Amino acid sequence: KNDNTFESSKELRILDSLYSRSERSPLSAGKDYIQQYFDLTQKLGKIFESIRGVESVENAQQFPFTTVFSIAEMVLLSITKSIYLLLEAMKPEYSDEYLPCHCTNVAFLSCKVGIEIGLTYNELLELCVAALLHDIGMVNLVNKSYLQKQNLTEEERYKIEEHPVIGWNFLKSLEDQFPWLLKVILEEHKRENDQGYPQWVKGELHIYSKIVGLCDTYESLSHERIFRK
Repeated sequence: KNDNTFESSKELRILDSLYSRSERSPLSAGKDYIQQYFDLTQKLGKIFESIRGVESVENAQQFPFTTVFSIAEMVLLSITKSIYLLLEAMKPEYSDEYLPCHCTNVAFLSCKVGIEIGLTYNELLELCVAALLHDIGMVNLVNKSYLQKQNLTEEERYKIEEHPVIGWNFLKSLEDQFPWLLKVILEEHKRENDQGYPQWVKGELHIYSKIVGLCDTYESLSHERIFRK
């Protein structure tokens, strides 16, 4: 590895100092990797719970971005320090509530891809935040049909496919500040051949949308759902 890689960067050393040495951190050296993974998903789950029932935010102060960026930094740190949290994320069953586990897992996978293709630290951090929040529109789906124990009806699938627009509407007032985040939330179910949804989304996909979309699909195919193995 040369000195330009994230694994040898000064940012990584700073993150290690911030998160590994603090007893209050999910990545505290005193915790095993199973507890570290659980604590990370719990922090994300609390964020999702805090916005339940909220239709939209008017400014960045109304959403806990500081905590989200902190979780993203911890995911980046853990993916470079040890293989074990990634392996925990890739267990076929979810250890806790579906949505925060799924989004955390996609963040782990997306960061791994981002590191391998040589993204910078700032790009990796943005990618990880986008991966953590890519399904934020699922939080306020009226009917949680994605948690039911049988195959979805056509109407139920249509409702679920509305979640990118729900998520985009939730954060659309922040598009000038976080354009990459809004693009991922809206685009990650679109494909380069114009397949996917929302159907009205056109044009070149953001690189983060491509990575998160790929990792989202892989994570879904390699994990159990209530209605299938």
